[in-house]
Amino acid sequence: MSHCSARASCAWGLRRSASSCRCSPRFYRALLGNRVFGPLIRDWREHRAVPLRAKLMAITAIVLVLGSSVLFAVSHPAPRLGLASFGAGLCIWLWRLPT
Repeated sequence: MSHCSARASCAWGLRRSASSCRCSPRFYRALLGNRVFGPLIRDWREHRAVPLRAKLMAITAIVLVLGSSVLFAVSHPAPRLGLASFGAGLCIWLWRLPT
């Protein structure tokens, strides 16, 4: 996995971790001090903003993963529609976040 794709795929998980890791101040400081993830977490905590590049990479990953699941892994129409609707809603929500 390349450095850029790792950054995009981990961005949301790290943001969530940053908001809930207050129980471990040492881990929280380590996350904020990280040169790759620290700025992403600080932007999210201070401005509720996501960089455009991270948005585009996340949306691309969502479309590829959920799209392939809808096309190849799920055979019944109802779960396909649910999965596609969830993915569309997630992409819309992500795109509407401030940059």
